[in-house]
Amino acid sequence: MAQVEDPANLDRWQDPVFRLITVILMCCGLRLKDACRLPFDCLVHDAEGAPYLRYLNYKMKREALVPIDEELEHDIRDQQRRLLERWPAGVRVLFPRKLKNLHGQVPMRGDTYRQVLSPWLERCDIRDANGQPVHLTPHQWRHTLGTRLINRDVPQEVVRRILDHDSHEMTAHYARLHDTTVRRHWEKARKVNISARRSPSTRTARSPKPPGPNNASDAPHRPCPTATAACR
Repeated sequence: MAQVEDPANLDRWQDPVFRLITVILMCCGLRLKDACRLPFDCLVHDAEGAPYLRYLNYKMKREALVPIDEELEHDIRDQQRRLLERWPAGVRVLFPRKLKNLHGQVPMRGDTYRQVLSPWLERCDIRDANGQPVHLTPHQWRHTLGTRLINRDVPQEVVRRILDHDSHEMTAHYARLHDTTVRRHWEKARKVNISARRSPSTRTARSPKPPGPNNASDAPHRPCPTATAACR
């Protein structure tokens, strides 16, 4: 996802509206439908003045908040200014449909964004580790955000609230621990004992490779489940 998040690639969007939707999907983990239907007045602040994005979680049928940074707040305010220049009387939504929308009150459809996503990825020449063009869906950014937060040791309850899940079980399914997180904690646990020496009790001898298909090294490589798991 680092290629996609590169500011130079984000600037390849020819329309600032689609660029902003992309940043919101990446940084906030919203579902595409929720992002496209953001209200015009979607910015709120806490007692210390920190910005949050207010949106309606259509799947759960409730309002939700997600913290954002000042840069994203600035981008949203730019979009609000563009809308008021076109519709001085004001609009209800942050991303009005571009056609057949005289007064700007009808929100953009998710399919509109999906249609422009693939051409943008082609312009960015986004490729996987094997050099093949990447096929990416908007919902993958939600998986990526959840996984990234877990890997940075963000408490699961905080991840649950950011993604606005009903239960910890949903969050655990959505943002599985990546191998790097397991490895990092394993390395930390085995490095030193109380005498600042590597603890021999944590050393693991290499065991003979067991025969048969149950050996992990014999199994075919499988991609991270968070990249393709169904929406929860």
